[in-house]
Amino acid sequence: MIDESLLLKFRNDCLARQLELKTAKQYVSCSVKFFEHCEIDDVEQLNRSDYLDYYDDLTSFSNYLFGERKLKSHSVSVYFNALESLFNFLVLFRYVRLNPISFYRNRCLNLYKEEEAEQAYVPRLKEMAEFVDSIDDPSIKGAVVMGSKCMLRLSEMLNQESHKINFVKDSAIVYKHKKRSNTLVFFDEETEAVLKEMIDIRKPARYLFVQENGRPYSLETFRRHLQKYAADFGIYDPNGPRQMNFTYNSCRRFGVTQLMRTPMPPTYISFLRGDKIKKSKDIKEIYFDIDREDVQNLYSKHIFKLWT
Repeated sequence: MIDESLLLKFRNDCLARQLELKTAKQYVSCSVKFFEHCEIDDVEQLNRSDYLDYYDDLTSFSNYLFGERKLKSHSVSVYFNALESLFNFLVLFRYVRLNPISFYRNRCLNLYKEEEAEQAYVPRLKEMAEFVDSIDDPSIKGAVVMGSKCMLRLSEMLNQESHKINFVKDSAIVYKHKKRSNTLVFFDEETEAVLKEMIDIRKPARYLFVQENGRPYSLETFRRHLQKYAADFGIYDPNGPRQMNFTYNSCRRFGVTQLMRTPMPPTYISFLRGDKIKKSKDIKEIYFDIDREDVQNLYSKHIFKLWT
C-alpha cells in the first residue's frame, strides 16, 4: 500500500490549490483505487521513462471502470481528473518524471465522448411532479427540485453551502463553477417549502444537501442514489440509452425547456443558468444591461409549478 504520508501530502496539495475538502478527499480515494487495481504499493513503481510505459495500467484501470464498475464516461472522468492532479503533484515534488494522463485521455478516452454528446432524458411536467413526489429522501428531493428550478450544474448543487441560501429574498449565492459567470440564482415558494422541510428534519450541516449521516455527497454517491429513485419510478435503466434515462442533467434541461416555453427573454434564461458571456460586444452590452430585480420578477412570474 502507498505510504499514508504521501496521500496526506497529496490531499494537502489539493487544498493548497483551493479545491474543496471533499474534492481533495475524493481525489485521494480515486487514486487509492488506481493503486489497488494496478497493485502499486510504492511510488517508485510510477516513475517511468516513457508515456507508453503507463499504457497497460491506465488501460486496465479504464476498462475496469467502464466494464466491471459499469461507470459512465462522466464518472470515469472524475477518476482521471484525480489521477491528473496526482501525477501533477508527483512531478512537482520529483517523485516521477512524467504525467501520462493528458496523453492517455486524448488518445483513448475521447472514444467515449459520443456517449456524453447524447441528450439527457427530459421528462414532461406532470411526470416530473410525480417523480419528485416518489422521492422519500429529503436531500435528493430537494436537490431535484432546486436543480430543476435554478438550473444548477451537479457540482454547483453539491457544493451549495447552507448559509448562502436567503429565504427572505428567495435567492442564493451558488458555488463558482469554472463555466459559471453569475453566482446569483433565484427560487420560488415551491423550492422554499421543499428546502425548509429538508432542513427541519436533518442535522445542521455546512452543505445544503447531505446524506443521512450528515456527510456531503460525492458526485458518484449522489448519482447512485438518484438513479435508484429514477429506476424505481421507471425512468432509468442502466442498460438503456442515455437519451431515455433520467440523470441529474435532466433536471437542468427540464428547467431550461420549461422556461423556453414562456415569454422570458433568452438572455435572461442564460443569466439564470450562469452561462459564460460570449466575446461578442453586442452580447456583452445586452448581458450587462440586465436588471437583476427585473430578472427575478420575470422568473417568479414564469417559473413552472410542479404542484398547482
